[in-house]
Amino acid sequence: MATTKSEELFSQLFDHGHISVIRDKTEIIIEVYCFNKTRVHGKVVEAPEASGLKGEWMDVTIGEIIDVFDPWER
Repeated sequence: MATTKSEELFSQLFDHGHISVIRDKTEIIIEVYCFNKTRVHGKVVEAPEASGLKGEWMDVTIGEIIDVFDPWER
């Protein structure tokens, strides 16, 4: 049985727990707390200081994710 792209993404989110997205032309790292079929909710753990986003809670769409990773392996 073939898996869909979203099933693979959900599997990665369970295994790794951190995502990166691009906002205002800079990468932001988010620790994932929960997600569903369309959105991911988490806390910003890395962002440019000038953005003021570090420590903030953020919702992003699945389509905004550019990477899913384990911070211990990066």
